Amino acid sequence: MEVTRKPQISKTAGGTSAEATTGGRKLKWKEAQELEKMEASVENAENLVAKLEASIQSPELFKDHKKRVEIAEALEAAKKNKDRLYARWEELEKIKGGA
Repeated sequence: MEVTRKPQISKTAGGTSAEATTGGRKLKWKEAQELEKMEASVENAENLVAKLEASIQSPELFKDHKKRVEIAEALEAAKKNKDRLYARWEELEKIKGGA
């Protein structure tokens, strides 16, 4: 299992980089709720990726090409979702830090 990493906010000479992209606004209520649940969402996504990676390595799967392709496609989608969640988490942290 991959260790969950919390996004970092980089500092610049004029403040945080979040201020440049968010205008220094506060999190909206819906964004705050999303941020509160983000760590669990990322952990679930990482667990799914790990499960699919283990499945695709199964020797039995080499006998069933169609199933292997399905799992490979699901793995690619899960990795993209995990990356999207990390990007969103970083975005929300920047907004929060810029307020």
